[in-house]
Amino acid sequence: MKKLRSIISLVCAMALVLSTCLTALTVTAETKKTPIVANDFEGIVCYPSSLGSAAWGNNGQMDSDTGISEAGAHGGSKSVRFHSKDYGQQYWIPSSENGTYVASPAIPNGDTKSYFIKFFYKANGFHFKVLARYVNSSGDQISPNVTMVDVTAGNEWNEYIGVVTIDPNSALSAGDGYLQFYVILDTSWKNAYIDDLEIYEINDGESISTVTYKESNGDVISTVTDFAGTDLVLPKKYGYTAQLYTDSSFTAPYNSTVYPNENMDLYVKWIKTALLTNDFESSVFYPSTISANYAWKCDNTTYTSGISTNQASSPTHSLLIANNNQNNGSVSWIPSDANGNPVSSPDLASGAKQSYYFKFNYRLSLGQIYIAAKLVDKTTGAAKTDTVRFLATYEHANNPSQIIVPLSEDWRTYQGKIELTANSAINADNTVLQIYVLFKYDDGASEQRSRLYLDDMEIYAMGADDVISTVTYKESNGSVISTAKSLSGTDLALPEKYGYTAQLYTDSSFTAP
Repeated sequence: MKKLRSIISLVCAMALVLSTCLTALTVTAETKKTPIVANDFEGIVCYPSSLGSAAWGNNGQMDSDTGISEAGAHGGSKSVRFHSKDYGQQYWIPSSENGTYVASPAIPNGDTKSYFIKFFYKANGFHFKVLARYVNSSGDQISPNVTMVDVTAGNEWNEYIGVVTIDPNSALSAGDGYLQFYVILDTSWKNAYIDDLEIYEINDGESISTVTYKESNGDVISTVTDFAGTDLVLPKKYGYTAQLYTDSSFTAPYNSTVYPNENMDLYVKWIKTALLTNDFESSVFYPSTISANYAWKCDNTTYTSGISTNQASSPTHSLLIANNNQNNGSVSWIPSDANGNPVSSPDLASGAKQSYYFKFNYRLSLGQIYIAAKLVDKTTGAAKTDTVRFLATYEHANNPSQIIVPLSEDWRTYQGKIELTANSAINADNTVLQIYVLFKYDDGASEQRSRLYLDDMEIYAMGADDVISTVTYKESNGSVISTAKSLSGTDLALPEKYGYTAQLYTDSSFTAP
């Protein structure tokens, strides 16, 4: 097959994909460790005691103000809250959702038992402790206390990760004792929270390892300590996916999905990843997964919005947003993915900015519209940034710099950058990106109809070094084949010629691939 030799001319500077690093290590068998307790405190309101006086609550009595709380959670929507009514009160932490505790294995006299324990905690800026011990079936203490947390904690979630080794006062047969956790609050009328409790039994030959994630230049991204053999938690960066290597040159991939048996460094290569890609092929209606404020407006009487087979840029379906005889200013939301899920936001400080790259195909056969975006509260729909209009078919006095796009019976491609500024501090857990269409009319009932088709939508987060660049493809004699515009770090779209494959060079002599 003949090969079309093409060269590329970079018109705009291309941003390099960021990378991070890690040290080498040989990983043994990839056997995943299962926790003996994994409790996110989501499924039950009150924990009864299975050990008599060992129930949680001061002196074995259930405190009505202590229990599952919806006021704060590290993961999910609930955590367990401990509310002190007096100085030095103690509250037991249940291990499982039905209030049972972890039964002890057989422990000969003089021997110990170790557990690997993880949980998240926070408090209202006061001192508290979290301890562990063995108790018998009556709730009587049968081992010394082991302190896990002894701090003054604020309102931010902190993670405890550690090995707890307990030495019973005497020999235990299997099931004679129970592993018990409890909280001591040193200040009255305060709240402490615990969430996402995991407990692993440490057997002979098993170990805890620490993975240090690094950039390729050696800068530390984060360190994670966990039980060897449990699922590896990748570092996160908004808009990127982490690829792991054991060398800073990214030549030796780390192919395991679990923590190794030894401490090691891993180098992270950041791969720019779309926050959303949607070709609008797979669903006929997009329900809201958040709230009524978030659903797109689509009903049988006033709107005929939905997946359309009449128009598509590729392959067979597109999204039709139609406004039938509605008033000036009618709004329809654009669903994000095929299940109606929106794009999440990063954490942002007040006044901080997040930029996005949008690319989609559209066809507007009738009407005047603009497409806009903002960050909103995913429960209430309340705006957390100002609205940014990024595609419009009419002049707007308050936004003279907006792009003016004419009506078109043909498919066009929009791609561009928008920048959203946080009005106040934004928590990624409850904030999402909302995209919507507003229909604009001058006068006349005949103008109060629109047919907007959207297809092949892509959304990327943009970093400080990212640019929208144009690549010009040329023949060796300098004649232009085509131009391609896209976000730096995303896949290059090669020129096409029937029966040929393009190979790219940066010089017309084809010496520099």
